[in-house]
Amino acid sequence: MADLTCRICKAVTSESEAACLNCGAPLPRVSGSPVALAPLPSSSGEPSPGDPFGEPALSLVVNFSDRSPLELTKGERILIGRHDDSPLRSSCGDNISRRHAELYVTDHGAFIEDLGSTNGTAVDGLRLPPNEPFRLAGSACVSLGNSPPLVFQVEVQAG
Repeated sequence: MADLTCRICKAVTSESEAACLNCGAPLPRVSGSPVALAPLPSSSGEPSPGDPFGEPALSLVVNFSDRSPLELTKGERILIGRHDDSPLRSSCGDNISRRHAELYVTDHGAFIEDLGSTNGTAVDGLRLPPNEPFRLAGSACVSLGNSPPLVFQVEVQAG
């Protein structure tokens, strides 16, 4: 078995472990390759000891090159895709699924989730596994689909 370096805290963890032994970040397997995703908070909703994200998000600002920014606060979510319920449907080409991804803010932080899209979702170049929430932190570049992808910046506003 090989050792893995956690993408979150950079600790070395055995490939046989399901999560980083230092920060608790899950180490799911995507297409046979190990990938560390951001840790979810403890069940109390408070950051876990050693949580590299610190305080949970108060809001998420979504910046686009061709439209005004959107801001989501706790309890709000937006669907991204070609579906009529998506506020971004006019920006989505045929390479974006009808229900491609969702951005939302909870008491536990700001998240993006690929909803099982055909052409995938990536955060800072890391392709996300489908139907698994990914906790956002700081500023990140999100891309959906391909040829060409829909690209936008997200910025987590912590409290």
